[in-house]
Amino acid sequence: MRVLASIGALNFISCKTRIHRRSALWQVERAGRPAGELFAARLGTENSDPGSLFSPLDSMNLAPMNDEERLVADFHGTGLTTGRHPMAQHRAS
Repeated sequence: MRVLASIGALNFISCKTRIHRRSALWQVERAGRPAGELFAARLGTENSDPGSLFSPLDSMNLAPMNDEERLVADFHGTGLTTGRHPMAQHRAS
């Protein structure tokens, strides 16, 4: 799931919402781990639901990956990129 999130495969998982890679990584990590004592104590219960600890918008404060970070994630996850070639020149505005 981490690799899928990091290469952008989960960006369009919902037709209602488009998320960016870093947001998808946050959600994958949150879904795959127990809440732990600190967050259970926040709600005042030991057996709290991890999904209720954060609103879905909590991850929206994360900055999207920049071009270099996306390129590195693409090559790390798949060995190639479908994005802009790293040697391509920028167009003048």
